[in-house]
Amino acid sequence: MEMYKFLRQLRIERKLSQSELAEKLELKRSTISMYENGKRQPNIETLILISKIFDIDINILKKIILTLLINLQKLI
Repeated sequence: MEMYKFLRQLRIERKLSQSELAEKLELKRSTISMYENGKRQPNIETLILISKIFDIDINILKKIILTLLINLQKLI
């Protein structure tokens, strides 16, 4: 699953608004919206914080980070 779909699914399952998640991540709501629409990717530090907030297994986080790195490599 792509990061933007995964993040939106997690947020909805936990009954958080974009504003509530943004507050927990110390980001703007518009940044969460861009993540969820695939217009922007969270950096590694934000991904780690997301894993802590949502209590995601580190192996799932590794897969997300790997996908992010592969996508970044394609841009180079």
